[in-house]
Amino acid sequence: MNTRNLLLEIGTEEIPATFIPGALDDLARLAREHLNGAHLTYEDVLTMGTPRRLVLCAKNLSDRQPDREEIVTGPPAKRDLRVATVSALTICRWKTLKGGLIRCCAG
Repeated sequence: MNTRNLLLEIGTEEIPATFIPGALDDLARLAREHLNGAHLTYEDVLTMGTPRRLVLCAKNLSDRQPDREEIVTGPPAKRDLRVATVSALTICRWKTLKGGLIRCCAG
């Protein structure tokens, strides 16, 4: 898997200097949470800033997510599978919107 460095620069109006450390901590924390939530690997997340600029650098960020498989179980086998329940349709619709493949297993 290839990696690249990510540089995100946010231009701002004048931020009070006392707010900069907290903003940088929040920026780093949120970046880590979202990158981990998206299953993207990285070496380190660094932040820097001035009253007019906040900068985030993610070192060696993977350029794609790893392949993964998710199994979603469906209704029990003894139920008539030709009749879709509202909850089953909701699950299928949710999975389709997420762009994942659906594998239904009779439980």
